[in-house]
Amino acid sequence: MTDIAPFVELRGVTKKFPGVIAARDVSISFFPGKVHALLGENGAGKSTLVKIISGIYTPDDGQILFDGLPVRLKAPVDAERRGIAVVHQHRTLVDDLTVAENLFLGQLGSNWSTFSRNACNRRARELLASVGLDVDPAAMVRDLSPAEQQFLEIARAIGREARLIIFDEPTTSLTPPECERLFSQIRRLRAEGFAVIYISHDLEHALALSDEITVLRDGTVVAHEVGLKDIQTVVRHMIGRTLDAGYPRSRTASSDEILRVSELRSGRLNGVDLHVRRGEIVCIAGLVGSGRTELLRAVFGLDRFASGSISFKGAAFTPHSPRQSISEGLGFVSEDRKQQGLVLDLGVSANLVLGNEPAMRRYGFMSAGRERRLVQDAIRSLRIKTSSPNTSVGTLSGGNQQKVVLGRWLARSTQLLLIDEPTVGIDVGARAEFYRLLDEYVAAGGACLIVSSDLTEVLGLADRVVVMRDGASVAEMEKTEMNRENLLRAMTAVAA
Repeated sequence: MTDIAPFVELRGVTKKFPGVIAARDVSISFFPGKVHALLGENGAGKSTLVKIISGIYTPDDGQILFDGLPVRLKAPVDAERRGIAVVHQHRTLVDDLTVAENLFLGQLGSNWSTFSRNACNRRARELLASVGLDVDPAAMVRDLSPAEQQFLEIARAIGREARLIIFDEPTTSLTPPECERLFSQIRRLRAEGFAVIYISHDLEHALALSDEITVLRDGTVVAHEVGLKDIQTVVRHMIGRTLDAGYPRSRTASSDEILRVSELRSGRLNGVDLHVRRGEIVCIAGLVGSGRTELLRAVFGLDRFASGSISFKGAAFTPHSPRQSISEGLGFVSEDRKQQGLVLDLGVSANLVLGNEPAMRRYGFMSAGRERRLVQDAIRSLRIKTSSPNTSVGTLSGGNQQKVVLGRWLARSTQLLLIDEPTVGIDVGARAEFYRLLDEYVAAGGACLIVSSDLTEVLGLADRVVVMRDGASVAEMEKTEMNRENLLRAMTAVAA
């Protein structure tokens, strides 16, 4: 394939945990000047391999080689000293420190007599410029946007003289233009001789960026391809079969309008107009900060709005609280399911029943039979993969966690679901399942208003799209008008 020697090699690496083999006899090589996409469903073993390469886990069998020599990484600091850096999906920056302090965190040593803030700031400006980031080294990290924090992590990796940079789901909080900027930086790193590992559930981006791919399934390498660009081939490797159409459409929109928002204004909202009919999925597209999430929160009663009106089921509706909205038939699936949608230490059963206790009571007491039927029906109909209803929901994959959240709302006969970023951190197989569930729910008379930063998802899922910019709704597109170019133009106010 190449006469360039690999920087990092895994040879026959195996890692076991109680009851599961997370990696089984894995052999992969990572070369300088190459982007290597590591792909697979949740639980396939990607995170385990990253933790082995970065010194968090020690393999039970096999070898790790750096520049052809076997090494034993006892801690992350050992990997860092050898040139490994990880840009995590969840940022590892310290919000209450400055940009410069984050760049050099852990590198200043104990000899404060030689510390020079001016010298640190000068070096910080050089590193920031190397990734095209124009921020003040003295700025607090908490004041940076998600994209700026992402590029700060890359600058920190470069400043620590990394030779292999691992990107773990780097685009989950980025807008399409920010994603393109990130991809340009990754291509630049490749051209400068860095080895890059790229992990993402967005197969389109992963294949466009990568020189080669390795696909994992159940901890085992099932495919290694060079130059592959066909998504269906990758999906077949990942799940062992070809997916049916990714966006099922058995639903038909009715003329019955379930929601209308008119001239809604608040601190972030600046005049939003939209409507949703029963039997349809309406997606909201827009850049981060455009007011998409704030709109959902206002409709659900989490935030108050200053002016404008909401009509729900044909009647004026002023949501004073989520409790009121839920009683009227609204449901809200937040972007952060781990913090705002689930109690991770509780079991699947407890999370499904949470909030549905009144329907479980009989003569004032919780009915074990009703609870059992609700849980069994949800697990069966939503195909939630769990060894037991009592299994801690925090141990499930992202897709199954999202099904638990959805199942809780469906158990209440919710009429309109407000969903914020429905498939963040969910693999391709679980996404197809989730889309099927949404289509079935809407076909049965429900409706969805969905915020998504994934334009491929928006184009495939939506019956109509409302575009928001600067807190206002600026465009509405029917299915026949929707394409990536039109959406990006409306989102960014670029003239045709």
